[in-house]
Amino acid sequence: MNTLVTVFAGIPLEGLHGWKRTAFIFEASVLCGALWHMTFRPHDASLVGMSAGCYALMAMHMADVVMNWAQHRWRFPRVLLLVVMIVLDVGAGMMAKPDDVTGHAAHFGGYLSGLIFGVFFVRNKKVTRCEQVLKVVMLLIGLGCLGFCFYRISSWAPRSLWDDGVPWCWARQAYSYTYFGDQEWHCLRCPDDACAASFEAVLSASLSPATGCIFVKP
Repeated sequence: MNTLVTVFAGIPLEGLHGWKRTAFIFEASVLCGALWHMTFRPHDASLVGMSAGCYALMAMHMADVVMNWAQHRWRFPRVLLLVVMIVLDVGAGMMAKPDDVTGHAAHFGGYLSGLIFGVFFVRNKKVTRCEQVLKVVMLLIGLGCLGFCFYRISSWAPRSLWDDGVPWCWARQAYSYTYFGDQEWHCLRCPDDACAASFEAVLSASLSPATGCIFVKP
């Protein structure tokens, strides 16, 4: 799916804005999507692929329409198509199962960064005052998001923004009928060395790497 989106969304953009601008926005948005993922869902889902870049291409289409509104002949159908695609993706994210491992945060981060970069780097056929104001607004939004993400991921212990009570610095799985009172594997997570030491002192013989706990909350 990512490949199809890249081909069908990217080729028209390359023809209009050039491959350098398109490639820059694509790659930069992939990095921004990863940064957004680290802020919102660092331990709930793995991050693999280029989905953030695909969403950036769709956002670049939106930025192209906005920055060249009067010059586009088919602006309303393009906006409608882009809105439908966004609504479908948001709806799929809202209806996802609790154990869903799709990186929706990376998708959103890629789209937002693609929109911001697009406002600055798409070819603007006729510059207006409103578009200049929009660039300033987008610059402030981009700097604000960037500063917020760096602040969150640099704090210790790093935590997910949506689930601040689930740390991910230390993770193990343990099996102990004596300690837990059942015959199930349990996922253990600790935010500091003291917590980890307490589990290691009691369950040292039954602890193992948390391979089965990657997508499971305790």
